[in-house]
Amino acid sequence: MNGTIINILVWVLLLVVLALNIYLKIRRSIKAPLGRVALILAELNRNEKMIENFGFNQRAGKLKMGAWRKNKDKVDFLPQELRMILSHTFEMSEEVNDRIDAARKFKSDSYMAGIDVSKLKEPIAKSKQQLQEWVQENMQNPEYQPKKRRSIFG
Repeated sequence: MNGTIINILVWVLLLVVLALNIYLKIRRSIKAPLGRVALILAELNRNEKMIENFGFNQRAGKLKMGAWRKNKDKVDFLPQELRMILSHTFEMSEEVNDRIDAARKFKSDSYMAGIDVSKLKEPIAKSKQQLQEWVQENMQNPEYQPKKRRSIFG
């Protein structure tokens, strides 16, 4: 009985260490330039799907902006033209979100129907394409990859 409890505790401890190791690797990769770009790209993908399925009622979801807001000042390694395209795309997304908020405030489906999300299709597609090209070109560049830590866990 006593040996079983010790074995269980050892396994639980190993699982906790493994989970912590995975968590730290994910955090490290998100802080790397490629990780930041991947988050923004994932946000663009999600917004593209939301636009395709946009419903003109109160339950329509707002476009995602968190990764861009958090990282827009940390992507100076991207070409200037690409940063401008991304900035424009997310500004347009913010305008759509403001209109969604206003429609919800007034509880108006007709106001929601007046929101033209189709104008975002081209900027999102262009942003995605250029970001994907940048990732393909720079995926192997050690400057943009997560830094390797020299430790027992990393």
